[in-house]
Amino acid sequence: MSALTESAVEPGPGWAGARWSLGDATKEGKGAYGRKRSGRQGRKRERGPEEAGMSPAALAGAITAAGLAGVWSVARGVQKVLHGYRVNRLRKMLLEVSPVLDQACGDAWWVDFGSLLGIYRDGDLIPYDNDVDICVLNPDWEALYETLQTALEPEYRVRWTTPSEDPTVRWIRVLSPMCMIDIYGAHCDVGATAAGRGATVHVELGHGDQNDMAADMVLPTRRMDFRGVQIGVPSQVEELLRYRYGDTWMIPIYMDKGRDEVEGNKAYARVLRFVGRFGLKF
Repeated sequence: MSALTESAVEPGPGWAGARWSLGDATKEGKGAYGRKRSGRQGRKRERGPEEAGMSPAALAGAITAAGLAGVWSVARGVQKVLHGYRVNRLRKMLLEVSPVLDQACGDAWWVDFGSLLGIYRDGDLIPYDNDVDICVLNPDWEALYETLQTALEPEYRVRWTTPSEDPTVRWIRVLSPMCMIDIYGAHCDVGATAAGRGATVHVELGHGDQNDMAADMVLPTRRMDFRGVQIGVPSQVEELLRYRYGDTWMIPIYMDKGRDEVEGNKAYARVLRFVGRFGLKF
């Protein structure tokens, strides 16, 4: 009994080896456990662009596209607000300037160019225009300038303007924040009849004869109602618009200057036409 007890508790020759084997197994178990934890942490870590299958260049492109989309959306919103403000201001200006022109010029004035196009075709001014175009036949410039200065509200500024193309030409510009009315001089070329071309009306823009038109398209002027106010318009509106803008004059075309190639080829017009391709019309 005594020998059996001693034999049971006394370490045998293989005990140390077994002990160390157990320790090694314990160490290996810890190592395996640690590796498992490390693996779980790796799965929780967010993957980088390359691990997600997206290269840095692709990521940069996506960010740029999102930024451009945001800029475009903001620009469209600004455009809508700008158009609304400007059209309201230009309507107000035209309605207030028209009676003054009646007083100073009688029937010898008319709305022309893009303003006439918008009013006749669309029933309103073109939203992306920043001015109203008016022509006065044989104006007394000094008297007209003084009348506008005296009759218009102080919110308007009346100024002389000279085009860069021809310093001998001038016209009157009525200014309001972000809007204006340009009042051009015009005269009837009686000598053209003797030359066999028929009487023509020349509008003084400094663009040569590109804005000349047959006198019977314009004279005598007639009246048209615009929001309760009678404004002057040419005698043959459709014929004049077709002459200026071609057979497609009923189709809205952004920054269409028609026959006036000088104006249409200016840097600002080319830039705005390019921007307009992306739906932005300022």
